[in-house]
Amino acid sequence: MINQTDVIDSLIIDYDYQANKFYNEIKALDSNSRVLLSMDMSIISMPEVFMSVSTLIKQLKSKNIPFYIISLWSNGNQLAEEIINDIIIAGFPLKRYEDFVNLPFKAGNEAIIRVISSIGLKKLYDKDIIGKPTNSIMLMNGINGLSDFDLIINISEGYPGIQEWVSFNYPVGNNELPIIGIIPTNQSKDVVNLLKGVNKYGGKSKKLNSVIVGYIGARIYQNLVLNKIEEDLANLPFTMNDYVYLKEFYSLDESGIIKTYHKYFHYGALEIYTGIIGSKINYNKWSPSRVLLENKEYEINNYIWPEIPTKFIDNQVNP
Repeated sequence: MINQTDVIDSLIIDYDYQANKFYNEIKALDSNSRVLLSMDMSIISMPEVFMSVSTLIKQLKSKNIPFYIISLWSNGNQLAEEIINDIIIAGFPLKRYEDFVNLPFKAGNEAIIRVISSIGLKKLYDKDIIGKPTNSIMLMNGINGLSDFDLIINISEGYPGIQEWVSFNYPVGNNELPIIGIIPTNQSKDVVNLLKGVNKYGGKSKKLNSVIVGYIGARIYQNLVLNKIEEDLANLPFTMNDYVYLKEFYSLDESGIIKTYHKYFHYGALEIYTGIIGSKINYNKWSPSRVLLENKEYEINNYIWPEIPTKFIDNQVNP
């Protein structure tokens, strides 16, 4: 790997360096921060960027940072909806108007950036993607233009996209607004220059702070985020009786046969699986404050059991 610094003299992107820098850009924010997420992509790049965008949303949620979705591409907002729905179905607690707002596509390419760079955002987006007036959405309070955001994240497949976001001649108030990106591998050659502060339109401009590239960058970034979330949850003030501080464990009957299996979910809500071998798994989803959110049953043969259990008897470690 090339040990890159902020000035890059190579056409090769160091995936590890960039993923860590991307992760730290978001880590530096707090729950009072606001993030603009521009989904400038089509279904073609979905396989390469899906993991990165999903991980990004989980990192934002883990820090309770709201994000606001727009798109310079006609189907980018709908693709964002698909990614969010997939995350919710998987059990991640995301709520519209509490965690995010998805604003509908508006034609205009990079001219949209010009409109929202001043105070025209709510004039342009008077309703969200499902038709709710933005003036009635509490999360939109105080959002008038780019200067009301702390970070721009661009998921870019091509034109218009990351080149246009970085090269736009921002008003003075927005000039220091950092931009980071997620791109498919075929966009990496041009993005190297953006990391140096040189855009394809010529001359110097804002610099792209960091970028996640393709599958490799996505995997590195995912490991950074998920490991940190697991570490945070592992430090929650619960006891063994809450079935929380370990990822998974079994209880055994008197003869040493596996009796039940328990697991907690990693991203903010707790999931406990309990079942009798040969019967069904009773599934309980709990909030961190121990409120039961959901209860289901699954046939036990639909679940893959780990080969080597961590042994517990009556919530006591079996040496």
